[in-house]
Amino acid sequence: MQKGIFYLGTNLPAEEFSNAKVVDIYPCRWAIDLLWKFLNMYPKLNNGVTLQIYMILIAYIILQLMEIPKFYGDRLLNKLRYLQ
Repeated sequence: MQKGIFYLGTNLPAEEFSNAKVVDIYPCRWAIDLLWKFLNMYPKLNNGVTLQIYMILIAYIILQLMEIPKFYGDRLLNKLRYLQ
């Protein structure tokens, strides 16, 4: 791969994310784009199935953003158990 200069625009806070960290997490953006492309390419899915996929994605994002006491752990399943 040829090395070059890349300019990435982001709204991430510069105090928390160095250039190297932004470069490391940038490929995750493409994974998200591929997921949305997949969901849009197969509209033959039943609307109920599509709705369930969206609900699971939203719940996953909420659990990722949620902070709970360290006592319960950091895994998603621990966060879900904390909510229950």
